[in-house]
Amino acid sequence: MTEQLLACETPRFGANLFKRGIRKIIVVLTRPSSYLDDYGMVRIFDRTYIPSNSLAVMYTLFKQFFASHPLPGVNVEIITLDDAITENHFAMHRLMRRLGNKDDHLVILGLIGVQTHEMPRARDIARQWQNACKNIFAIIGGFAVSGLLRTLYWGIEDSQRPDFPEANRAALPPEIQTLIQQNIIIFDGEAEGTEFPRLVGDILKGSPSAIYYDPDMPDITNAPLPEYPPDYLRHLVGKIHSALEPSRGCPFTCKFCSIINFRGRTVRARDPALVVNHFKELCRRYGNVYAFLTEDNGIRNKQWRMLYGLLAEARREGYDITVTTEIDVKAIRIPGIAEILKEAGFVQVFAGVESLNENNYDGEDIEKSSVNDAVRFARALHEVDIQSHAGYIIGFENDTKESIVKDVVRLSEHYDIASFFYLTILPGSQDHAEAVRNGVELDPDFNWYNSFKPLHTHATMSHDEWIEAYDKAWEIFYRPEKMIRSIKEKHTLSRKLALLGNYFLWRKAHFVHKIHPMICGFGQRWDYRDRRPGAKPLPYPRWMPVWCVASIDKARRKLRMLRPFVREFFIFRRVILETDIVSLLLQDKRRDVNEDLRNFWDWTRRTFGVHAGRAWLNAFWTRYAGQRHRLAWDITWHLRAIPHALTEIIYWLRETLDPRSIHHPWISDFWAAYRKRGWRLLTNPWSIGMHLLALPLFLTEFFDFLKYIAYAFPMVLRKVKRV
Repeated sequence: MTEQLLACETPRFGANLFKRGIRKIIVVLTRPSSYLDDYGMVRIFDRTYIPSNSLAVMYTLFKQFFASHPLPGVNVEIITLDDAITENHFAMHRLMRRLGNKDDHLVILGLIGVQTHEMPRARDIARQWQNACKNIFAIIGGFAVSGLLRTLYWGIEDSQRPDFPEANRAALPPEIQTLIQQNIIIFDGEAEGTEFPRLVGDILKGSPSAIYYDPDMPDITNAPLPEYPPDYLRHLVGKIHSALEPSRGCPFTCKFCSIINFRGRTVRARDPALVVNHFKELCRRYGNVYAFLTEDNGIRNKQWRMLYGLLAEARREGYDITVTTEIDVKAIRIPGIAEILKEAGFVQVFAGVESLNENNYDGEDIEKSSVNDAVRFARALHEVDIQSHAGYIIGFENDTKESIVKDVVRLSEHYDIASFFYLTILPGSQDHAEAVRNGVELDPDFNWYNSFKPLHTHATMSHDEWIEAYDKAWEIFYRPEKMIRSIKEKHTLSRKLALLGNYFLWRKAHFVHKIHPMICGFGQRWDYRDRRPGAKPLPYPRWMPVWCVASIDKARRKLRMLRPFVREFFIFRRVILETDIVSLLLQDKRRDVNEDLRNFWDWTRRTFGVHAGRAWLNAFWTRYAGQRHRLAWDITWHLRAIPHALTEIIYWLRETLDPRSIHHPWISDFWAAYRKRGWRLLTNPWSIGMHLLALPLFLTEFFDFLKYIAYAFPMVLRKVKRV
């Protein structure tokens, strides 16, 4: 450790805590969220889209550590909390209050996998815990702190990047100094290495250092596979059973990337047999497995052929394993790569397309060919019915509003899904190190370094033009015509439904919540008692109590979402009807049922699920009519007749109404003209005719919606049942 770090003051946590009667250790592993707006509202959802692999890794490693280092007379409890999940967020505050006065408890707070935009929230969480508990050690780790230290303090030595800025060993980055002053221990490295056990051991002794640094990239061949905490996966949208990294590291030298400076450019891999056996075990537990491989670049794993081969073999043995991963577009140069991915069970591939503007590359033929590789890769995935997901960066030096529109149109012709990002000078990247060396003025608030907001000056576009181009990219790619075409091109019904679901999630996140899909979720919540310190005051009188402010502000935020929700309803109504998904769901879906109704759910399944035939209805009405004079005083049979009568009505709707007749193109044309008039609808007296015509058309749309519900509910019911 360098001379300066030796001079850093060790956090003052007091004397050896075990001499003061510690009887229980509480390890609280927390994945921090971030702040949504200038009002300091924490990003919280009931269910999120993507699980935290880092949280599962640290949960597993802490369990392993305490299992191999028993502490006589001391109980150990490991708690995992995801600050972005509603239930976990409020449970964290309840836990703070419960542990606040426990003198015989030691709390180890782990802020896990902290990314740059999560650092402000991580600091605030640590401060809340430190204020609530007497005996506490707070640790922070992840891309943010490791990237800052390795690029600005320790330095990067890479023969292929001789122009990488030299680090300043004389002073720690100011963000790191702030963490040390707040008594937060900094862990720079991968926890599978040698520093993590030393860190926990020092905490148990009561004398940890300020920084723990492991420059070596540990061998993860036989590293423990991540185990998710109980009940964590139930807070996700969909049915992801596992998220793990078969490999770490990426060989490329992208200047905007921070991963290569933390994980390294040498790809390290887990034993493929261990990974596949883990999936087999999950299959035996759940019946099937959907796994999210969160590796940096799967195809650069030297053992990728063995891994994909073992996955294909497991599927042939009857294990229902489906996989999503990230692969660079140059994988198309591998003969038969698409067929290999299909046999291994891949259903979606995230490809780092980055840009289709050839002027953004360095001019080398091998780099310009990446544009053609991106197109060829998408076509190959389409042929084997695998979803192609493009990661696309907007804001390279040679991007203009016009070129972005042209490139996104081309992208939408080949890729099923796209995630758009602003080019951001991320701390931990070479771009950031060069900006610091050159004295470029950077935004000091790390909360906005999420790649979803422009933070620096663009070479050819103004700030407003850049934002307009970014929003235009989302509008172009996720236009209804493109979604309809892509869904129709899928070969199987399951793939059509999966793509429709992804379109719904991605459009809902961007156009309704104004949040990037990768950090969005379902059921947004707001915590008015845990806003960011120093945030902009809410626009309400200060004398109003918090509960009153919360009620008014929640109503205001939900009303603002109403218009985009209505817009999305009509868009997806058109998409569903024009792709004819409902008819595909209901065709050849009859079965005979003769038994009596058992309960409400049985009635729901028969009525709204696949058609159960009429045998059970006819049998009931025969028995009903056979009661004769008893019907005059026995109300029981009349009550039993109600659900059967409702089923008759719903069956009539499902039999007589053709879902393909619901869509009226001329009504869509009218609403487009109606919206085009804008504010003139209020000021022009001749617009009264438009209003009068809009009323019956709205009623037509409403009744069409009722007809659609009669057909679409079976799809929703079966989807919920599977989840």
